[in-house]
Amino acid sequence: MISRNARSRYLVVVLGLLLGTSQTALSKSTSTAQREQDRGLDTRLEQRIERSRDRQDTRGITGATAPSGSVRTTGASHGQPEPSSVSASGPGSFTPEEIVAAIELRAQEELSRQRARKWNLDTLWIWTVANETNPNLSKAHKSSLSTEEYLGLTFSYRMHPRLTWQIGYSGDAFNYNEFTDLSTITNSLTTKLIWRVAQPFQVEAHYVYDDNTYPYNSGTSTWDQTIHVRARHDFLQHYYHYVGWSYLNRQYKDQDTLDGTSNSILGKYRKDQRHTGIYEVGSAWRGHTTLRVRQEAYLHRSNAAFQNFYDAVDYKVKLSGAHDWTERWSSAGGVAYELKRYTERELPDRAVAERDHATTYQLGLTYRLSPDVDLAYTWRYVRQHSNDPTQKFGDITNSLALTAVF
Repeated sequence: MISRNARSRYLVVVLGLLLGTSQTALSKSTSTAQREQDRGLDTRLEQRIERSRDRQDTRGITGATAPSGSVRTTGASHGQPEPSSVSASGPGSFTPEEIVAAIELRAQEELSRQRARKWNLDTLWIWTVANETNPNLSKAHKSSLSTEEYLGLTFSYRMHPRLTWQIGYSGDAFNYNEFTDLSTITNSLTTKLIWRVAQPFQVEAHYVYDDNTYPYNSGTSTWDQTIHVRARHDFLQHYYHYVGWSYLNRQYKDQDTLDGTSNSILGKYRKDQRHTGIYEVGSAWRGHTTLRVRQEAYLHRSNAAFQNFYDAVDYKVKLSGAHDWTERWSSAGGVAYELKRYTERELPDRAVAERDHATTYQLGLTYRLSPDVDLAYTWRYVRQHSNDPTQKFGDITNSLALTAVF
């Protein structure tokens, strides 16, 4: 027969095991939930940075298509009359061909005077309102309205006929009405050198500093420093291609890094590094239709040691195009595919590394209100598949944007 003391000790042991097991399960559940939230916010941050980068690339490609000095000025040496000779002949003494030649000459002279100016200031302003069906990028869909205000300033200075220096600032405020943890404020500083080696060749090098702030979730706020280098070549009159490399160094403002047992290391903040290789080929026909294919491959490393949770190899390919139907109406669209292979992030209860692959479709229609103001509607659909059931999701965004360039 078991004594009273023995029964008491046995009861204490049983209660201790039960409490310890429940505490471990609770800790594991909390840790998993935190990791899932971090991963969702990281994905949202990547999408915000990608959208900002696409804007810069689009403006850079447009500006590089017609470099300074690439258009010749016409005059009497090309068999066309000077404006003075036409005007001096009287209103009824010149032919229609001479009228057209004089108008073209004056327009090209004005363009030459503008390009002869060594400096220029461009401003881009965008206001967007959107509805997104799944901002949390989870299996449980819950839509939310959002607004975005973007302002970009770029100052260009021509140091040499073939060398241009640019410095710019952009501010981007993105606000979700319901999911405030996803709202961001981004301030960016950029400096760039553009060297036109020869008529078909161009080399660019630029540095970008981004301050990404999540006002309602400081653990995801980051400081980003990025170096870009790329070389571009124009060929066959309407085609171009370029190869590039970029390095990203990201430091989280208020997120401790994790050791090998998923514990935070006090006083040591999480840092990420990324190397990206880029190749793009594109074309433009008569200024009305553009088409480009972009390929990216990057290697991502983090100092978070727990399962190397954020370390991954990523490959992405994107096909996009645009067409001007009339002077006021234009459309654009694209499709992108991304495959992300995590190096050591294993699935729950399985000794298999996680693999995610996502497909993005996008269509847009733009109406030009004036030479400097556009109104654009965009539909965007993202579908991600994964061997981790918790990472499968779909997301649809409908947005309306007002854009002004001045």
